[in-house]
Amino acid sequence: MTLWKIFITFLSLGFTSFGGPTAHIGFFREKFVERMKIIDDMRFTHLLSITQALPGPTSSQLALAIGLQQGGIISGHLALLAFSLPSTFIMIAFALFISNDLVVLSSLTIVGLSSISIPIVGKAVYSMFKMFCNDNLDKIGFIIFSGILIFTNLLLYPIAILLIGWIYGVLSTNDTVKGPNFSNQLKIGNSIHSILCLFILVILLIFSNVISLEGVPAICRDFFNMSFLVFGGGHVVLPLLEGVVVQNGFISSEDFMLGYGMAQAIPGPLFSFAAYLGALLGDVSDQKKLLYSLILLISLYGSTLLLVAPAINFWNVLQRHRVFLRGIRGVNVAVTSILFVSFLAFVIPSIATSETSIILILISFILIFYLRMSPWLSLIFLGLIGACFTQLKHYGLDLNTLTNII
Repeated sequence: MTLWKIFITFLSLGFTSFGGPTAHIGFFREKFVERMKIIDDMRFTHLLSITQALPGPTSSQLALAIGLQQGGIISGHLALLAFSLPSTFIMIAFALFISNDLVVLSSLTIVGLSSISIPIVGKAVYSMFKMFCNDNLDKIGFIIFSGILIFTNLLLYPIAILLIGWIYGVLSTNDTVKGPNFSNQLKIGNSIHSILCLFILVILLIFSNVISLEGVPAICRDFFNMSFLVFGGGHVVLPLLEGVVVQNGFISSEDFMLGYGMAQAIPGPLFSFAAYLGALLGDVSDQKKLLYSLILLISLYGSTLLLVAPAINFWNVLQRHRVFLRGIRGVNVAVTSILFVSFLAFVIPSIATSETSIILILISFILIFYLRMSPWLSLIFLGLIGACFTQLKHYGLDLNTLTNII
């Protein structure tokens, strides 16, 4: 793929990939494996396993990884940039509108916009289940892994369940398939790039935690450090971000939750929420708010920018060993379980918070699956319904009152 083709392809995904990281994985597979056929299933599942094992936003890391294997370092970062642009622009604009009192959205309107995530993510999880769990043994493994994740805290440490999955794969698989050679796709200079990434990582971690920082620089340091501690994407990083910007008095709790709801409603990576937070830091000019947005976003993408290329190189070394490849089947089953339990533990509870939100979610299922409405039209329609519910509530006609009238 040419650089222009990579940019346009990932930019279109940035505009159309609703539903958060779990749904994004399904969109990526449909785009690159099924439609464009530039990546085979084996290569895609290996890249997915690599990014699942790393801290940070899985879908953004997968975009970077796919770009790297398509054309090297420049195409990888171009893919990440293009995929992040739409959501980043929307979140910054939303923050500027709020700070200048140009737009007011009710919580129910945000819930209406966010409810589209449920059917889209559910469809993506089911698609991954059909791809990775295609025999009875893998289905039993999926149930066992999902049970472990539900009743333990391992969802916050997915590398542990991936290791268990690998052991399961080694014990249940006798044959091995040669894995993809990623080094051929990463072009000349990849090893130097990986070493440079690790060097920069060590320097930044030491420098940022030794030097005393206050204000915005301290927030950048906290965001950078968080990027290496968070597994599972935007839903997991929420409490940590809230502790940094809300509890320290930089942003109100209302603005924080409003922005988080908006981040779930729009397409693209949830980590664009960092750009929204940056645009609300302090009473400064719009130009400085834009600068803060970009700095915080880059800081939260620290693990993505500095770990993906070295991880692919390391994976390329590991897969030379037959015993490592035997476990990949179990890793794929474990990845499916992680996506399924993340859907249950993070996506659904963050949106289905009231009777009204449940009604909006049911409507979103009807629009997406029964009427086959496009995500963008569904988004607009659900937002309007949420706004109508807000007006009814304003006049004292909440859901319980309407139920009693009926």
